[in-house]
Amino acid sequence: METLGQSEPYFVKCIRSNAEKLPLRFNEGLVLRQLRYTGMLETVRIRQSGYSIKYTFQDFIRHFRVLLPEGTSATQEGIGQYLGQVDLAPDGYQVGKTMVFLREVERQRLQALLHREVLNRIVTLQRRFRALLERKHFTRMRLAATTIQVTTVPFL
Repeated sequence: METLGQSEPYFVKCIRSNAEKLPLRFNEGLVLRQLRYTGMLETVRIRQSGYSIKYTFQDFIRHFRVLLPEGTSATQEGIGQYLGQVDLAPDGYQVGKTMVFLREVERQRLQALLHREVLNRIVTLQRRFRALLERKHFTRMRLAATTIQVTTVPFL
């Protein structure tokens, strides 16, 4: 618990050390089966290779859809083509058969690009909405001015 408190883990997985749930007893076979079944050994192997972030193709498309060109498919070729166009280090990512693996630095670059693009779109929406409000205000003022001009009788 002390180690977990000092670090920033991505997740915490509970493993039973024995079937009887007794303290200070460790059944290696049971623990190994649980680690294999939950995919933890594969996760450790991937993290040791340096690709600590992984997305399924659908998750990658869903998360970064704002950045992706229109019509990018959730396939190995489509995602690989996009990642090749972005300014990422070639050894910073891998596109597997069903998943995209990224190093933390590359994920941060993609996140920064995503953040910048979202802010640009927000500014564009705000600009269009404010222009719409100003046009509406202008047409009301113009209508009011013409109404006043028509109804005003000159003093004699």
